[in-house]
Amino acid sequence: RDINMSDLTPEIIEARKKMEEKFGNLRLGGKGTQKRKKQVVHKSTAVQDKKISAIAKKCGAKNLGETLEINVFKDDNTVVHFKKPKLEYSVKEKVTFVTGTPETKQIKDMLPGILKQLGPKQFGFIKDYAESLKNTEKPKEEVPDLVEDFEEVSKQN
Repeated sequence: RDINMSDLTPEIIEARKKMEEKFGNLRLGGKGTQKRKKQVVHKSTAVQDKKISAIAKKCGAKNLGETLEINVFKDDNTVVHFKKPKLEYSVKEKVTFVTGTPETKQIKDMLPGILKQLGPKQFGFIKDYAESLKNTEKPKEEVPDLVEDFEEVSKQN
């Protein structure tokens, strides 16, 4: 539908001029406008897992059965945590292959479930963390003395 300029009121013409000054000659869609760029889709870990599985197969790696979780401890007190990974080992090459979705977590977020797995470096971190918790602990409120008959006390108040 075409609109004649003569049909427009002066207020509309004034508003259009202001919009053109503010935004320039901006058009959305239609002939001569810029095309929308493709959205970048990141590769999933499934592609990497397939590559690792192919390398493991070439090395003659055998599946080590079902593993519930694997935790890899780093020096910066973080843990690379795998839930239900696929674990393969090659005796000939002496290589272990771990495939699955990793999560990087802080050691303190995984406590107390990983206490048995900690090494000497991580144990030192846990000691320091426990000390900091003791220092930030709030003083406990005083507990009132026990009264022998609760009902009488509640009736008095």
